[in-house]
Amino acid sequence: MIKKKQLYKIFFKQKLSLYIFLILFISTFNILSHFVEKKILGSFSIFGDFLIYRCAGLKYLTNESPYGINKLQECLNSYPNSLEFFYSPITLSFFSLFGYIDLNTSLWIWGIFVLFGLFSIIYFSYNFFSNNTSFFIFLLIFLFSFGGLNWTGLITGNISIIIYGLLSLGIFFLHKEKKVHFYSLITLVSIIKPTYIIFILLPLFISNIKEVKNIIFFLTIFLIVYLFS
Repeated sequence: MIKKKQLYKIFFKQKLSLYIFLILFISTFNILSHFVEKKILGSFSIFGDFLIYRCAGLKYLTNESPYGINKLQECLNSYPNSLEFFYSPITLSFFSLFGYIDLNTSLWIWGIFVLFGLFSIIYFSYNFFSNNTSFFIFLLIFLFSFGGLNWTGLITGNISIIIYGLLSLGIFFLHKEKKVHFYSLITLVSIIKPTYIIFILLPLFISNIKEVKNIIFFLTIFLIVYLFS
């Protein structure tokens, strides 16, 4: 009679990698089929999130507020409804730069930013956390796990891909003991999305209590810039 430990070894311990791959395959197939349905066969717009950022920048150039319900419907040509812009006001100065160039060129430039973020995440994450995992499996986990959040962010041109890329670069600098570079990048991404300021505490867990001074200094810079924006 087969014991419970033997069953566990047969069905779980020895086959765990197979189960993980099967789950990832199902998730990947589901997400890609949905992409084909919406993009190839439907009317889904690539870099749709970036279009929101650019429209908010165009509003800023005309001294209009991009904040509010359906404020961007005319620019996005999405009457009667449109998605809203909800990033900090200081980011409008950056997004307004795309208002001085045509849409196609803007999309190409933003695509370069997104690719930088993507390659930064993949390179640093794989080198730091992969533990010799197959690079193919790593890509499947990165792009298609958790409902394909990273895949969706990539296709829509969401700024989160760029933010994650900068965070990955920041962790690399922290690993190389370049603390000022790390704090500067964390401060930058936190100005865009304030919740990421929590990463500024990371050196406390891998360094010593002396880092409190640096944390307070850069935290103060973040608060001043964010509040005055």
